[in-house]
Amino acid sequence: MLYALVNYSDQIGLLNVLRYITFRTGGAIITALLLVFLFGHTMTQFAKRVTPTKGGLTILATVISATLIWSNWSNTYVWIMVVALLLVGSIGALKPIGRLNDRVLAAVSTAAFVGLFAYLSAFHGIGEVTVICGALIGASFGFLLLT
Repeated sequence: MLYALVNYSDQIGLLNVLRYITFRTGGAIITALLLVFLFGHTMTQFAKRVTPTKGGLTILATVISATLIWSNWSNTYVWIMVVALLLVGSIGALKPIGRLNDRVLAAVSTAAFVGLFAYLSAFHGIGEVTVICGALIGASFGFLLLT
């Protein structure tokens, strides 16, 4: 969303920093961290009413929010990673229902996300994928500080 402001960098020179992936990755880290601090407790309490959770919904929501705020929406790989995060999150949602045990859940979710990340970074360049990883780091760190 903020990447669209690059179109106005000719008029406002300060917006040129949004072209740099390192700046947007740092912004995603800080945004996810702040979102966890602001809404983490409320989201966790809401999610516990629906399903027994340990904050996975909080982390998933803040990572996707920070990613959509800071990434380039026209990049296909951003959408592939967002869908992958949602799929991994849905795998995690099946655990409390009792359909998956811990070992299967850990193996499937880790293999799916790491495999997709390795494929995208090896064959298509790391690029926008770092924004998603930055958001994941920020959300995870914020949740660890809250608990």
